[in-house]
Amino acid sequence: MVNYCPRCDKVLKKKEYCNICGIYNTGKKATFGILLSDSFNQLFSIERSVFQTIITLFKNPRLVVRLYYEGYRNQYASPARVLIFVLIMLGIIYYFQNVSGSINVQTEGVEDQLDALTSLKIILLVLTPYLFLASWLTFLRKTRSGMLHLISIVYLFLPRLLIFILATSLLDFFMVDNSVYTLLLLAVFLSTFIANTKVFKEQPKIYQIILFGVIQLLVFVALIVASVFLLSLAFPKIEFSFFN
Repeated sequence: MVNYCPRCDKVLKKKEYCNICGIYNTGKKATFGILLSDSFNQLFSIERSVFQTIITLFKNPRLVVRLYYEGYRNQYASPARVLIFVLIMLGIIYYFQNVSGSINVQTEGVEDQLDALTSLKIILLVLTPYLFLASWLTFLRKTRSGMLHLISIVYLFLPRLLIFILATSLLDFFMVDNSVYTLLLLAVFLSTFIANTKVFKEQPKIYQIILFGVIQLLVFVALIVASVFLLSLAFPKIEFSFFN
């Protein structure tokens, strides 16, 4: 067993940190059990930091978003870590349950249905730029930094999307009407934009939070409608339908 720091040649006792480079001496050689234990601890640590971040995002979204944008790290999980966590959770949900929300693509009478998880990935890729643009256009006078808008949207939208999927997976048991899913999805978007308002307006009043949340939602819907209209003109033989 090596009892010194291999980087600094400093003598290290068992369960002691090197005060030069920060390396830690566990006092144990690696075994299969230790490998599994370390992997579990790392995974649990990631989940714990993500849970803490998500909770704070609902309480004080401005704090988390601004800290990350300004370069402060380690206190909260990064947007990429939140994304990985949400994708893992969604994968687990879709594996054990057939969740509503697939996309049907119909071309010249031939229908092809994508699976729910693939559909969600496509929806994420498509919706994120529109959410970003709605935020950027609404608060353009506050900041022109597109990165701040992107960070905010990723942080705020992903946890709400996960909650939406969990809710729809429960509603599937009751065979509710598709309009309920649509209303829930609109609520997710509005909630995201309301939280986004708190990021870009310091200490906003309640009416300002609601007003700018609704404005962002209207801009978002307008962008979606305009894009769908243009696509229908460019590709008139392709039809899309959701929540089948």
